Amino acid sequence: MEINISPLLFQIMSNDSLKSIGKDYIFVELMNPVFNQKDNQVTVSVSVKYLDSQTKAVQISQFELMLEKK
Repeated sequence: MEINISPLLFQIMSNDSLKSIGKDYIFVELMNPVFNQKDNQVTVSVSVKYLDSQTKAVQISQFELMLEKK
């Protein structure tokens, strides 16, 4: 199975499934996405690297996502 990451990230960000944390973080990259498929359900574990624009510190957040076809 081939999944393009860019539309996945766009969908996550466009439907408000990730709530704002009130910081000015800059998206840097998706790290090590791991896709799993069980029957018709696809899940992905992914880390997202951000840069804090104020402190220049790197922030890495981990997400567990269930992909849904619409």
